[in-house]
Amino acid sequence: MQRLLTALLMLALAPSAFGFTVLEVADRKGKVTLITIHDGWARGQTQKSDYTYVLADLKTPGAYFIDMGERTVTDASKVFFGGERLYFDMSKVGAGPEVAGRPTTEYVIRDIYDNLCSRTFIWEQPPEPELQQLQGFFSQIRVHPRSIMPGLGILAQGLLSPCARAELDAFGLLAKKGLPAMRINAWGETTFRITEVRKADDTRPCMLALPRTYADSPAPILAMKILNRALWGGREKPPAPLTTECPK
Repeated sequence: MQRLLTALLMLALAPSAFGFTVLEVADRKGKVTLITIHDGWARGQTQKSDYTYVLADLKTPGAYFIDMGERTVTDASKVFFGGERLYFDMSKVGAGPEVAGRPTTEYVIRDIYDNLCSRTFIWEQPPEPELQQLQGFFSQIRVHPRSIMPGLGILAQGLLSPCARAELDAFGLLAKKGLPAMRINAWGETTFRITEVRKADDTRPCMLALPRTYADSPAPILAMKILNRALWGGREKPPAPLTTECPK
């Protein structure tokens, strides 16, 4: 009995995989994004990401874009949490299909013109504390387009289509009801779907820590860089993805 108790105590105290929860999310093309959650922080990145990832402070809340190639940090917290919810209609449909083996509830989102934007399915009561933290983070989203391009003033509202704005505004209130697990757009395409919830054994705490030596890069500059890369092409791939390492 003493050996059993000792073994259980060592397991409980060991810095093992049990400290990291991972959501695997697939998009319409099957491209996978991993969201790793630990100690009040979450890290999101695609499996093919070479340079960049997103860090979320689930408690404050805060959102940061990390570029390991340019060694920059963009604080996008005002973009995601500094605005108001303005344009959407959200209605509950009822029970939806199982997603990753869990029951869902379906909601329909429409824009100010009553156009169907999407059907979103939520897990109403995820039992994991980490998923509850992520749900709480999402529930506070209030997008502020002017923070992306301040020089545009009120015209910055036009950066988002009516449906895009409706869904972003509705996302926060949806997350108050549960964790969004799947979305189907107006054309019937599944744009994201949680495929698995698991524990991780290959993540280090430093990978979910905000880099302290990187330079600050304002959100408008990041937006222009993303636009330029979309128009003129991305960067050369490094010999090995930088995102497999901790920022230094």
